[in-house]
Amino acid sequence: MKQEKNIKQNIKYWLAGSEKDFDAAKGLYKLKHYPQCLFFCHLSLEKILKAIVVKRIKDYAPFIHDLRRLSEIAGVELDNERKKMLDTIFTFNIAGRYAEEKFDFYKIDLLPNKLRNEIFRF
Repeated sequence: MKQEKNIKQNIKYWLAGSEKDFDAAKGLYKLKHYPQCLFFCHLSLEKILKAIVVKRIKDYAPFIHDLRRLSEIAGVELDNERKKMLDTIFTFNIAGRYAEEKFDFYKIDLLPNKLRNEIFRF
């Protein structure tokens, strides 16, 4: 029973964190802080996937940030388009952490309307 309670608490932890990070992403988007917004979008999706992983494996989520790998561990079936989308979003994790990469977001449109809408819907 104690293990089950810890698993439920861990799932709640990941989902609550995801919600807060997504709220932060929306606020950053409104402020036109796009690299930071994308980083928080990645973080939000990562936490949702970790909640699913915890529920599925009945153990703590692995210490990884790769969204596609987390989706595989979670047993989430994705078509090729969604796999590519997760790979793209994963790059936001790197760009949000390293200054040189972050400035590249200002030079190119990594977030076309279709992808932006898909992220906020996902």
